[in-house]
Amino acid sequence: ATASILPQLWQPPSGMMMTNDVTDVNPEEAVPCFALSKNDSYVMSASGGKVSLFNMMTFK
Repeated sequence: ATASILPQLWQPPSGMMMTNDVTDVNPEEAVPCFALSKNDSYVMSASGGKVSLFNMMTFK
């Protein structure tokens, strides 16, 4: 796939950041991934550690 717009880091006005728990994770072996729910309400994210679930409706 191609895109005509470069990716941008978006941070909500609250200043809150989405972060993954990466304690006890070897960064060289970690495979970061994320998935957006079918209705765009949730983001599931992992970086080799615990899986994090973010509610996009309350993340402002």
